[in-house]
Amino acid sequence: MADPATRGDVGLAGPSGRARDVAHILRILNPFGYVQVRSKREFMDRLEWVLRISVALCFIGHGFWGTISKPEWIGLITPMGFSESTAWALLPWIGWADVLLGVLVIAKPRSFLLWKAFLWASFTPFLRPLAGLSWFEVPERAGNYGVPLAFLLLAGGMGLMRTWWNGFEVADEPETKLTEATIHKVRLVLQLSVGVLLLGHGGLMAIAQKPMYLAHFHAIGLPVTQSAITLIGWGEMLLGAVVAFRPMIPLVWFIFFWKLATESLYAFAGRPIDVFETIERWGDYGGCIALLLILYYLARRPPAEEPARSEA
Repeated sequence: MADPATRGDVGLAGPSGRARDVAHILRILNPFGYVQVRSKREFMDRLEWVLRISVALCFIGHGFWGTISKPEWIGLITPMGFSESTAWALLPWIGWADVLLGVLVIAKPRSFLLWKAFLWASFTPFLRPLAGLSWFEVPERAGNYGVPLAFLLLAGGMGLMRTWWNGFEVADEPETKLTEATIHKVRLVLQLSVGVLLLGHGGLMAIAQKPMYLAHFHAIGLPVTQSAITLIGWGEMLLGAVVAFRPMIPLVWFIFFWKLATESLYAFAGRPIDVFETIERWGDYGGCIALLLILYYLARRPPAEEPARSEA
């Protein structure tokens, strides 16, 4: 483990464990300041934390619905050949397994946890079209599986995935382990994740015309028509295509606040516990913040990390 005294980011390296998490929570309340990193060590610390919390909250939010046996999930399980009674019996187990995974990722990331998160989050969206829902439901959940994949690439690129069971902390590893190639791979996955989820969400609005979105805007008093929802959907799809190929910083900021605002409408349009729908989509917001951290780091790399100039 690296000596905190040699890390070079005074005031950030000192805390560890839960104290470090509290420090991150307080700092991220100002997201504009949070993405402005002063060193590679600080960049590693914040990038790991954002990915870690995003994976955890996604599974905790998703798992909550299983623990209370959300009736809509029955229609997602029975197409796989299970009887309705078996589906009801499985729901709490599925839910608590998701919640446990989220809690374990917060406690200490491990290889098998991240692989399970990625594979499970990649599998479950396909249950929706199999149950008769729109295929746009699959890309709309790209934040759920894109963020675990980005975390896998980050940890794997640093050589931390060689054992299944040992926990690791990216922020405690030598800076030299995080290469430019790994950073660019993580950035690519994140920008594609954000782009794909916008394409899916926009498709549900513009093409599938899912009525839920109209209800969300009406719940906060906006007299939006279906034509307006369709237009918004096409706009999201255009944004998704742009950010997938060219993730410009102002555009990613807009997407972050747009997703945070629109995904927060669940509780307004339904019951207070529907806030867990917002929590379940934490990969959408965390993916944007992680992408911004990388974009700012690459654009404003500290002078000490730039290649030395040869003297004339």
